[in-house]
Amino acid sequence: MRPYREQWSFFKKVSLPVALAILISCSQEGVKDGSNDPKGLTVYLTANEPVAEYKYEPEELVGELASPDQLTPPQPYPNPDPTLESDIYKWFFNYRLEKFSPKNEPLLKERLGDALGIKKASIWEYPSYNSFAVGFATSLPTIAVVEYGETTAYGSKSAVSESYFYNHLFTLKGLGEGVIYHYRIIAQDEDGKAIALPDKTFTTKTFTDEVKLYQADFVHQNPDYPGNSAGLWITNPGVYVLTEDIVSDGLGITIRAHDVTIDLNGHTLIYDNGVNTSDSPSQYNQSASYGITAGLWSFKNAKIFNGTIKQGKTGTSRAPLFLHDMGITKNEIAGLTLDYYAFQPPGIQTSAGYIHHNLIYDRGGDMTNRHAGVRALEARNNVEVGDNSEVAYNSIRRFRHRGIDNAKYVHDNELYSDSYDTNSFALGAGAGVTLKNNKIFGMGYAPIGIGWGNNLHVADNIIYMWCYSPNQRSDEYGRLSTAAGMRVTNYYTNNPFENMLFEGNTIVLKGVDGCTMMRGVWGSNGVGDKNILYRHNTIKTEAMPGNAQPVNPDFIDYYYNGVVGNAIAPITIQGSSTGLSTDIPNGVVFEDNYLISNVNHIILSDAYGAGNGQRFYRNTLEKIEHDSDHKFFAPVRLGFWFWNTLQNRIIDSKLIGFTEEEEELTPYFYGSTGWMDVSYGERKTFLFLDGGGQPIAAKSVALTMEPIDGIVQHEITDSNGKASFDIFSSMHFKRGDQRDGGVQGTPAKVEYTQYTFTIESYTPYTFDAGALPPEPPR
Repeated sequence: MRPYREQWSFFKKVSLPVALAILISCSQEGVKDGSNDPKGLTVYLTANEPVAEYKYEPEELVGELASPDQLTPPQPYPNPDPTLESDIYKWFFNYRLEKFSPKNEPLLKERLGDALGIKKASIWEYPSYNSFAVGFATSLPTIAVVEYGETTAYGSKSAVSESYFYNHLFTLKGLGEGVIYHYRIIAQDEDGKAIALPDKTFTTKTFTDEVKLYQADFVHQNPDYPGNSAGLWITNPGVYVLTEDIVSDGLGITIRAHDVTIDLNGHTLIYDNGVNTSDSPSQYNQSASYGITAGLWSFKNAKIFNGTIKQGKTGTSRAPLFLHDMGITKNEIAGLTLDYYAFQPPGIQTSAGYIHHNLIYDRGGDMTNRHAGVRALEARNNVEVGDNSEVAYNSIRRFRHRGIDNAKYVHDNELYSDSYDTNSFALGAGAGVTLKNNKIFGMGYAPIGIGWGNNLHVADNIIYMWCYSPNQRSDEYGRLSTAAGMRVTNYYTNNPFENMLFEGNTIVLKGVDGCTMMRGVWGSNGVGDKNILYRHNTIKTEAMPGNAQPVNPDFIDYYYNGVVGNAIAPITIQGSSTGLSTDIPNGVVFEDNYLISNVNHIILSDAYGAGNGQRFYRNTLEKIEHDSDHKFFAPVRLGFWFWNTLQNRIIDSKLIGFTEEEEELTPYFYGSTGWMDVSYGERKTFLFLDGGGQPIAAKSVALTMEPIDGIVQHEITDSNGKASFDIFSSMHFKRGDQRDGGVQGTPAKVEYTQYTFTIESYTPYTFDAGALPPEPPR
């Protein structure tokens, strides 16, 4: 074992940029007279910069109060069996109806508020020839209906929403051409409060040069695949309109031209309904049973609107809508309902475009290859040419693996995950992506709200997961159920993460019998990661009461009311283990977050990797409990296996619901043989003046702290001579021998007693822990 002081000598020093080094060297001479001796150094304690509160952007709501209880609430299906293929969707319908209501979670109710209305910016109208589509979003989950007719007396109604949703799409059918219609929307929340949109009108279109499509048109034989029904081929540009519901044995429509618009006109296209179909795994099979697909020659400017694409009785694993080979363009897909169930199919796959106001129902459960990333909606970007996708106001009412992937701007969508395999991301990110104001709900094998990508902005999303799986769904990790809000994990030094901002998100994870891991933020710890900031997020992980699962002794520390596992916390950090190198990552900051839990609040390393160099500022930690069955509580946890968990700082924390003993935040050290530490303290701002009382601007200031003098902080003073530092009061640490099965060491604590500021060419300034520098004279 090294001497005590030498243990800390591996911490990295900060080198100055060249321009700043030149500036410092040019200003070191100062004034020559004794009254302005440049070697003099005076330090004052000054006020920290005020922290601005985070405010959600207000959305304009429209609608007038209507008579209450106009609509009949949805009823659950009687006793569906989640293991039966025919009952998969019914079972999830019941679970969704029961578990994901704001009435069942105070944080959602607080976040959403009480105001009921239709979001004005969300309203989309599409008048067709014999139909009309209208999409909109409500501020609270509602059931809704559309009344319509040729006068304000209306006289006709759409079907009522099947359940309470935020995003809605209605298609009015059987209308006349060129007719003016009146309509109004009525929406009702779970408490029976109703609002109505004032009367509006639309005029249906009249046929001119459009191509009308009939059932008889869907008989084309693909010359490349004789004997297989290839549905309808479109080989010329133009507008194509369905005049009736269509049933196709295999493929529905192939687009083989530029500038094609397909208007389903409120009708249903059923594909994959025969026995003579191809289920080739190749996406290039032009006879495979897609609903609508494109040819292989980069056709551009496809637009598909207003109707239903539904998988038929055969059940091959093809997508309802596959346009991946479309050229660099901006396609538009809107007003569609996609309904499918087969083995591991995607929903919408398209190149760049505007995809909005669609409903997607994945009613199946088969999964054998989670690496295929089976997506309900994928909209690929071509960033190099500025060809990017916007995905908005869609309602994905169930998906089995992944929700929305690869789009540039994803906002105001509603997604429900019923996860059947590992890494079920509701929103995949990617480089340069914005994910904003989406509502994500989930349960099952391994649902995750949001993934990662460089230059990423994730704001104002709601993520609400129940950590529960009703049956064995994947063989990869055995029978388990996990849930994560946002995952940003990195294990490599050659691919660092950078420039990620997560702000204003609300994450709630609740675990019941069988849950093994709940990670609110599953955070990065990669060498080279930088500019990763989590701020003003509210994150809750709650092990729920009332379960009786037997306790596994290996997980006794993490057992609470039937929930067992090695990671249950609003924040769990893991990634590469850096050993005793100087490359301790420190590019991740958590500030002004609200963390709620009854097991752990912050886990620095778990079974998935080490956690080093994390910075926590002004976070609130709230402890919640349910009953006396609480077996374990530790707000901060460190260590796993023989990995090191070093240089972590928790500064200016606010604690709610803690006992006096718990307020010490004494960390729980997992049975590890690595080196571990966490420091506590306050962030302070200081004013640095020279011997003549002038601000020392644009200078590097080093802060060392005793008795552990190897932890050095470096900051640059601003133009007023100010810089802020973390003033540690204590460090908790444990030292092992870094070998699997080696010595674990004994937890210890050190109190800081003395601090020294050093600026090159100036006399160092030292002060004791009990005597901070004074405030500057007024």
